[in-house]
Amino acid sequence: MWSKKIFIYTDGASRGNPGPCALGIQVFDSQNKLIYEEASYLEDQNTNNFAEYKAVIRAFELSVQNQVQDLTLFSDSELLIKQLKKIYKVKSEKIKPLFKKCQFFLKKIPSANFKHIPREKNSGADALANQALDEKI
Repeated sequence: MWSKKIFIYTDGASRGNPGPCALGIQVFDSQNKLIYEEASYLEDQNTNNFAEYKAVIRAFELSVQNQVQDLTLFSDSELLIKQLKKIYKVKSEKIKPLFKKCQFFLKKIPSANFKHIPREKNSGADALANQALDEKI
């Protein structure tokens, strides 16, 4: 089981947009120790936004499984972060079900915060997403 307070960096990648897509996740504990990472290929034909959302959903699933009480999620997707914070509405019909799934998981996490970070501060999750693409295509 993870510590109660964690920090997760997520990234989604799509080559071609739409094209082959994958996700990358890095999880750190409150001492900034890397405790988990994942690189997963998603599918052959989808968008970057789809991959970004799938990464966040996976992060939320892992948080619920590990009984996290305080989650801070970092992403370099400004659109995704603003949608999660409900600053922007989700207009894409393909993304709406993914947003709803995020909301479902968020009800199970007592405290969750979302932070937009520059791409260069998300290099670990980005590298994992690209690694998953490189291994598949």
